Amino acid sequence: MQEKESLQDRKQENSIEIKLKEKLMDIIDGLELVIGYTRSNVPLRVNPLFIEKRQDIDNVIFNNLCINNLATYSYFKSQELKGKIGIVLKPCDVRSIVQLVSEELINKDKILTIVTGCSGVIDYKKIYKIIGGARIITADIDDNNIKISTIDENFNLNSGDFYADKCYSCKIYDNPFYYDEFIENYKKLSIEPAKEYEDVAEFEKKNLKEIFSFWESEFSRCIRCYACRNICPLEVCRDKCIAQLDNPHWQSQKIDSSE
Repeated sequence: MQEKESLQDRKQENSIEIKLKEKLMDIIDGLELVIGYTRSNVPLRVNPLFIEKRQDIDNVIFNNLCINNLATYSYFKSQELKGKIGIVLKPCDVRSIVQLVSEELINKDKILTIVTGCSGVIDYKKIYKIIGGARIITADIDDNNIKISTIDENFNLNSGDFYADKCYSCKIYDNPFYYDEFIENYKKLSIEPAKEYEDVAEFEKKNLKEIFSFWESEFSRCIRCYACRNICPLEVCRDKCIAQLDNPHWQSQKIDSSE
């Protein structure tokens, strides 16, 4: 009876999660820590998971809500720990690790990359925009549909409309250019691809005045919360950020685009 229940549980998990857990079981004894994803109590979100014990692997997930780049944790954890760190990455996230190694912010020998094939990630901000920022009670996502229930209304959305922008031009979702361990995903990216760099081409047609106006508008939204700096895996200045230096004092605390 217990064996049948276990088999049923495995069927309910998606294949990539099963293969990921099996791989982590094989390699965890040689690692001090593994960084992966786990479920969140907040709909449409996942949380980082810091795995130190074999039993913690049961809590690992990997699905199309895993939009966050876990590479941002690699620098700090590699400074704290003496042993080797495993980190679960999507193919697009690998660029961050490669850049961190090239900037000598992390030692390549201390990081083991476990890259999982990706079938695209859902941008939850796009969903919140469509539903008017309403509080989500439940969210159910499959290959083609996103069913959202709020306090006042239910929504049935097409999954293909809510992937992260980068997914529409991705060419490495199942072919990462660097990895230590690669886990193939039987689900493939099945969204309609956008013309590669179409937005960049349009931007480059603008004259200098239009380009300057665009960046003025973008920078005007900054409130100096530094959240962008704190999550950026390529923030190479780290503890030497010019925004925090007193000597020399490069920036004031003014909130305007000139700063």
